[in-house]
Amino acid sequence: MALATSAPPKNVALVFKKTKLKKYFKFVIDATGVKHGKPAPDIFLKAAKKLGAKPQNCVVFEDALNGVTAARRAKMKLVAVTTTYTKNQLAPANWFIKDFSKIKLNDLH
Repeated sequence: MALATSAPPKNVALVFKKTKLKKYFKFVIDATGVKHGKPAPDIFLKAAKKLGAKPQNCVVFEDALNGVTAARRAKMKLVAVTTTYTKNQLAPANWFIKDFSKIKLNDLH
């Protein structure tokens, strides 16, 4: 799994420190690691390349409009997280979730 985020590196470090989730991510790519940020697909394509995965075999979880556009441009599957925006605003997505509390890996298949 990779994290591809527009968040500044300091924010990413703080979240990882507080949540202890870093161990689940093989790679972390932030906006400083790409020439063009979201809505360009660069950050997602770089994450896929680092993972050795084809873009069409990747799933992006995204809650922001620019991220949705970037995921679609990268030709990746998209799960829109409706924490900030509505389903209509985050369309088109392959799937919508309110949060991560009920999602299971089998759901993504």
